[in-house]
This record gives sequence, C-alpha cells and structure tokens, in this order.
Amino acid sequence: MSGNLTPTGRDATRRDWFALALLCSAFLVVVLGSTIVFAAAPMMAAELGFADDTIQWIFAAAALPAGGLLILGGRLADILGRRRMFMTGTLLFTVSSTMAGFAWSDIALIAARILQGSSVALLTPAALALVSTVFTSEQKRNKALGIWSMIGGVGATVGLLVGGVASEALGWRSIFFLNVPIGIGTLVVAPLVISADRRSESSVPGSRLDFAGRLPSRALCCRLSMWSLKGLRSAGRAPRLSD
Repeated sequence: MSGNLTPTGRDATRRDWFALALLCSAFLVVVLGSTIVFAAAPMMAAELGFADDTIQWIFAAAALPAGGLLILGGRLADILGRRRMFMTGTLLFTVSSTMAGFAWSDIALIAARILQGSSVALLTPAALALVSTVFTSEQKRNKALGIWSMIGGVGATVGLLVGGVASEALGWRSIFFLNVPIGIGTLVVAPLVISADRRSESSVPGSRLDFAGRLPSRALCCRLSMWSLKGLRSAGRAPRLSD
C-alpha cells in the first residue's frame, strides 16, 4: 500500500471493495454516456443546427477515438501507471463533459465528443487493469470481474432509458453535466482507495510506445467502431452513417 498507512486484514479488504465500487462507478458513467446520447440526439441536432448528413458525428466523434485508441490506452497504463492513467482519463472525461454541456455549435459538440471518446480509451483499460490487480485472491478477483461485467450490461440498458427521461425533464445538456460531479468525486477519492503503481509494475526498462507498429490495430479498432454504429443504425437506434 502507498503512503504511511498500511491497512491489514479487514481494513485492507474494505479498502479493496471501496476501490472496486469507485472503478465500477466510473465504468458505469462511461457506459451510460455511450448510450444515453442516442435518446437526446434529436434535441441536440435541433438546437445546435446539425444537418441530416452530420448528425451521425454526435456518435462517431466519440466512438471512433474510444475504439481506435483503446489499445494505446492500455499500453500507456502499463508504462505510465494504471492509477495515473485512470485519473488522467477521468479528468479528461470530466472536462469534455463540461465542454459538451456548454457546446454552442455543432462543431463545438463534436470537438467535445472527440475528447470524450479519447478519455474513455485512457480510462477504461486502466480501470479494468486496476480491478484485476487490486484483488490478489483469485476468488475475489473473479467476483470483482463478474461485477464489472454486470455493470457494463446494466449500464448499456439503463442508458437508453435514462437518456430520454433526463433530456425531456432537464434538457439534453444535463446528460453531460451530470458527469461532472461524479468525475470530480472520483478524482478526490481515487488516491485514497487505490494505491499508486510500484515502479516495477508500471515502468519496465526499455519500454516504449511503438506507434508505427500499432497503426494497423488502431485502424481495425476504428473500423470496428464504425461497423458497430452501422449495426445500431440497422436496429433503428442511430442515424445513418455513410460508407
């Protein structure tokens, strides 16, 4: 454990579960954010003046960087530290949500969504890696990963329901502003319940980022993200995406 505090036994176990609750809360917000926008998109398009052929970028602007940079985000977490990248991703997600809530034009919203998708690519792999490393017992780790998976499924479903209700009752900007206090709270609590990575865990001598070598995988992730959006369009849950 980091710092002077060295909790043992029951205190250590309690701290681990608090860490899991924090990580799952952050993951839930990310999953909700990826689906809640579908219900609010018509209101965004009408107020900000999106054309019929550009409304697709409300979704694609976040989905493409989130998918295309996911592998890079995981690599950065390995090299620079999982907690550090989790907090960096959370900070960027909070800032981008604020930007999206204050968006004054379609371009401003798309820019905020690009940053939001990029933050998800940093936050998600770091959070999942932390879930796997916080619990040293295989039994507890499996239970924690099961909870993580459940959060993903529940969040995707709830997001579609909450999006319509929240946007109708509070306006579409509220679906972004609601992320802000959660993000700030996460940044405050994370250092208290998640230990910093030891140097041997996060900084391997000679580690470097092979950008050129990873271009094909990033291109594939971007393409898969686009196919996913097209699948949602076929299901009637997203606007048309051009080939």
